Amino acid sequence: ITPALLQGLPKDLWQADVVFADCNLPAESLSFIAEAIAPSCALAINGVSPPKAPRAAPVLAATDYLFVNGAEAAALTGRGAGEPEPEALAAALLAKGVGEVVLTLGAKGLLLADEQHCLRLDSLPGSLRDVTGAGDALAAAYLDSRLRGLDLKAAGRRALAAARLTLDCAETVNPALSPARLEQMTS
Repeated sequence: ITPALLQGLPKDLWQADVVFADCNLPAESLSFIAEAIAPSCALAINGVSPPKAPRAAPVLAATDYLFVNGAEAAALTGRGAGEPEPEALAAALLAKGVGEVVLTLGAKGLLLADEQHCLRLDSLPGSLRDVTGAGDALAAAYLDSRLRGLDLKAAGRRALAAARLTLDCAETVNPALSPARLEQMTS
């Protein structure tokens, strides 16, 4: 997906509440997206993998929501994987202009950070049938929650609930995943 291809997309796309892009895209395409979105549109980026995450480096200052794991955060900050604590990685990403960092900690949960807050949330207990789709469900639930006005902690709890539902299911998308089910799991 090149900038030339992106130019041909409907103009309404860039007026959305949020545009979610991942680092499977080339850096030039991420830069195009960051410049094309309307001022009222949030930009969310998923690091995807340590080798691909650095593609987002040029647009970190335009990134409202960054979804990464520790290795991806280390690759984006130039710090060795496993060296700094997640809080230090999040602080380094915030210093580069990211609005909110959603740093997944695997079985240990989630670290959420913005300019005022840095908090860890534990994963929800449950079985592990398949990890496919858990990160996508987490990101979708987090973004939906933030766009609905929920605070960092509430959004993080809903994101972890969405991931848990996905991990508990053999399917990539759990058919039981719904706003009502997330509300039930987090209340």
